[in-house]
Amino acid sequence: MTTKQSVISYHASSNGLNDLIKSRGDRLLELTGVEKLQLIAAIALWQAEDSQTEEAGGDPRTIDEFIDDSSIEFSGDVLECLSHVKDCEIDDLLSLIISIGHQIKEGAYLQ
Repeated sequence: MTTKQSVISYHASSNGLNDLIKSRGDRLLELTGVEKLQLIAAIALWQAEDSQTEEAGGDPRTIDEFIDDSSIEFSGDVLECLSHVKDCEIDDLLSLIISIGHQIKEGAYLQ
């Protein structure tokens, strides 16, 4: 059953998220369940590393730096999604993670 919580625009709207919605739709239906989990993991790990680096006095880490250093092989679709959200604020990224979590629970992915 589709709920409003699984719709990205229900939680937040920013230029990056609006671009993502235009490209992939408000529920990212073209992504598989694995790709949605990869997207959640990439955003969470990138933000964790970025926060840790900044707390230690280092320069912020970009999503591109994170991807280059990651041992995860992200699909082209996930990389394209990440390119849309690279300038989003943490609140919007967390909202995106929440909506993707709802999508996975509802089975809203390509099978």
